[in-house]
Amino acid sequence: MSAPRQSWPKKTEDKNRIFLEALRRAWESGWRIGRGDEGEQECPDLDESVLWAFDARVSPGEEKGKRAPKAPSPKKPSGEPEELSKLPYDNTKCRARKYNKGWPLQCWKIPGEERGVCHLCADRQADDAVDFWGFYDEPLEDCCLNKDGNPHSWKPLEKSRAEKKASDREEKKKQKEEEKRLKEEEKEKKKAEKHAQAEKKKRLKDLKKKAKADKKKPEDPVGVAPPPHPDGAAAEAEKEQPKEEKKDQEEPVSPREGPTYAPESPRPNEEEELDEDTQSLDEDTQSLDEPPAVTFEEYNHDGYTMKWNKITNDLLDPDDDEVLGKMVCDDEGNWNAVINVDDSDDSDEDATSEEDEPLANHH
Repeated sequence: MSAPRQSWPKKTEDKNRIFLEALRRAWESGWRIGRGDEGEQECPDLDESVLWAFDARVSPGEEKGKRAPKAPSPKKPSGEPEELSKLPYDNTKCRARKYNKGWPLQCWKIPGEERGVCHLCADRQADDAVDFWGFYDEPLEDCCLNKDGNPHSWKPLEKSRAEKKASDREEKKKQKEEEKRLKEEEKEKKKAEKHAQAEKKKRLKDLKKKAKADKKKPEDPVGVAPPPHPDGAAAEAEKEQPKEEKKDQEEPVSPREGPTYAPESPRPNEEEELDEDTQSLDEDTQSLDEPPAVTFEEYNHDGYTMKWNKITNDLLDPDDDEVLGKMVCDDEGNWNAVINVDDSDDSDEDATSEEDEPLANHH
């Protein structure tokens, strides 16, 4: 008797031969026991197809090796990309958006339970190294950016993006022109201010120069009254004036008519007069406590406009309130301007002339 096998053969044919031989022997042994005899009649030989019926791995009525039917896989819709992009949203499909030659297209896969997208689109959305085109049920303008951080080149948005780009370019151009115009205006304004300052400085210098020249002129004796002549009518009037005064002094003073009063006794209405004087004094004191309101008047002297302080009579520069002079009233009640003059004006004039000399020599 041969030794029992320790391992199963690797080849399928050998396995099937051993398995079928075991089934045949089991069949013959059972047939003999059922007949009750021992070899008087030979056991009928069975075909291999009959022996395979004893395989317990195959259920009755089931064909060997047949798989369960697979669910049909959805197919990509056919048609022009532009026409497919106009299809309405279908909630029975994956809600992710596909890029179909620049046109949007809804994914045709079966959606998963999470977020309504298939597992392929979910993996693409989670991977930053690949592009994801958003969701088909959301506006195309709100689509996310590509993997490089730039907008996707959707063809339906080309016209609107071109118009926006042109509008932004025109707006930027207008902004630059406006900035240029404001710079030019600011430049002209500064130039005008500088010119005005120079003109003002020149007029002020001429004003002080003229005032200094007027100050150096000898006083005009015209208008001084000559002394009275000894033999003139004025001298006779002066001689007669002391006599009239002496006559007035020699006239006796007539006594005051009316009742007389003792020195210590108060006279009638004296208390009322004191009260009125006290009240007027209080009003004057109150008016002194309150500083008077400063009023200014515009005054033009030799073409130079100044501010005349009506309280102090100072002449002020209208820009920086520098005291340029003072208003003085003469004996006839006329107000005249007296401009301040100092030695710095001469030094400034000399410095200016020294600066002009090199320029003149250069030319």
